Amino acid sequence: MEWWLTLLIIFAALMVLLAIGLPVAFAFLSINVVGAFLLWNGAAGLTQLTLSVMASVTHFTILPVPLFILMGEIKFRSGIAAKQMDVLDSWMGRIPGRLSLMAVGDGTMFATLTGSAMAGTAMLGKILVPDMEARGYKKPMTLGPILGSGGLAIMIPPSALGVLLAAIGNFSVGGFLMGIVIPGLLMAVLYTAYIMIRCSLQPELAPVYQTGDKQLWPKIRDTLKYVFPLAAIVFLVIGLILMGVATPTESAALGTIGAFVLAALLLKRSCDLSDQDETAGRLSERPGAPRSTGGPGAPPPPSPQQCRSASNHGAPRGHEMRPRGHLLVTRTNQGASRF
Repeated sequence: MEWWLTLLIIFAALMVLLAIGLPVAFAFLSINVVGAFLLWNGAAGLTQLTLSVMASVTHFTILPVPLFILMGEIKFRSGIAAKQMDVLDSWMGRIPGRLSLMAVGDGTMFATLTGSAMAGTAMLGKILVPDMEARGYKKPMTLGPILGSGGLAIMIPPSALGVLLAAIGNFSVGGFLMGIVIPGLLMAVLYTAYIMIRCSLQPELAPVYQTGDKQLWPKIRDTLKYVFPLAAIVFLVIGLILMGVATPTESAALGTIGAFVLAALLLKRSCDLSDQDETAGRLSERPGAPRSTGGPGAPPPPSPQQCRSASNHGAPRGHEMRPRGHLLVTRTNQGASRF
C-alpha cells in the first residue's frame, strides 16, 4: 500500500473517532494500537509500541510536564483563577472592547498558572462568552480574543509544549522556557493593541456598557491579596531558572508546592468565614435570642390561635390563614401571597 494512502486512512479514521465523541487521548491511542498491529507485524508491533511508550514517559526531561499540569489544576480548583478575573475586572473601566481585553489579560495571567492551552481556553470560554453574548459582542470580539489568548499558555512558562519541544530537539529546557517569555508577552501586547484599535474603528463589534464603580482601596486590597501571591509562584517557576539556582524540574516541583500552600491558605480563610457564619446562625436560633420582627416596637408574630380565629371570623370565604415562621401566609385558589 502506498504511504500516502496509509496516511489518508489513518487521518480519516482519527476524524471519525473524534466526530463520534471519543476523547482525544483514546482516539489517538486506538489509532496507534491498530496501526502498530497492522503495520508492525502483529504482536511484535504491540510490544514495540509498549516499549516506545515506556521510553517516552520515563524521559527525565519531560518530568516538569505533569508538575505544570498539577500546578494549574490546583490553582483552578481552588478558585484562585476566578479571583484573578474579578480583580482584573475591577481595574478596567469603560474602555472599548472591555471584555475582549479581559480575555487577553486573563489569558496572560492563566498562562502563568498552567501549562495547558486547552485549560485556559475552556476557563475563559465558560466565564466570558455568556457575558459577551448578553452584551451584544460580535463573534470577532468574542471567540477570537479567547482562542488567541488561550494559546498564550504555549508561549509563556510554565509551558508543557515548550518542555516537550525542548526534549524532542535535545536542547536546554530552561533556556527554551526563558527564550519564549518575551515573544509570549509581545503577542499579548499586540492582541491588546489590535482589539483597542478595531473596537475604536468599529464600536458595534463591542458595545460600551455601564460598569459599577468600586473604591480604590478595595481594588488595591484585592490585588495584594489574590494577585501578588501568584508572583511568588512565578518567581519559583521562572525566576529560579533564570538565576541558575534550580533546574526546570526542580522549579516545577517548587511551583507545585507553592500552589498547594497558596490554595491551603485560601481554603483556610474560606473555612474560617464559613465557621463564623455558622456560629452566627446558631446563636440566632438559640431559645430566647432576640429576633428581628420588623424593627423596634413592632408587634410580635401572631400565634396559631389568633390565626385560626382570623380564619374563622375575618377571612373571606375560600381563604385559609395560617402562620409560617414569622410570616402570615394567605393561601387562595390562585396562589399564595406573603404579608
